[in-house]
Amino acid sequence: MEVWNWTGFYIGGNVGGAWQHGSGTTNFVQDGAFPNNPRADSVNSSSVIGGVHGGYNWQAAQWVLGVEADWDWTDLKTSFCRETSIGFGLPCADNGQGFLTFSEKTEWLASVRGRLGFAWDRVMVYATGGAAWGEIKTDINANCLVGGCGDSSLLINRNFSFSNTKTGWVAGAGYRGHDHPELALAR
Repeated sequence: MEVWNWTGFYIGGNVGGAWQHGSGTTNFVQDGAFPNNPRADSVNSSSVIGGVHGGYNWQAAQWVLGVEADWDWTDLKTSFCRETSIGFGLPCADNGQGFLTFSEKTEWLASVRGRLGFAWDRVMVYATGGAAWGEIKTDINANCLVGGCGDSSLLINRNFSFSNTKTGWVAGAGYRGHDHPELALAR
């Protein structure tokens, strides 16, 4: 009788969805007549996510050790507006003291993870964890063409853009099974 062996290299693709929801506070701080102006903000967005992954597993008895890396493209975007002064008009309209528009986009996500699994023939359960990275692009627009921004009388409409790679961690658990063992039998 042939027994399934999880040892070997693999590569694949994936597609799915990403959702985000967050809330916090922004503050327009300035010297002068206007005090600090904290404002509650929230963001919601969703996007398709897809990419490639690959790795290597090594099986000893029923234990499976592995390493996997992945890279995913996404178009996850958020934005919100806020005024620069306290209580004057609509958040995305210049009410005489200007407004700010914040936009952020996640360009890609990647991770490298280790895996520890336990196999029962064609089924494996596993835990995984490692390092993760994501490219974030941020744009801020200051639209202050009526009377300036806050207590400044300087009329501007300027964009500020920057991007950075964020570093974090990833962990999870999973299950893998093979529906067609005749396609991948190993001795």
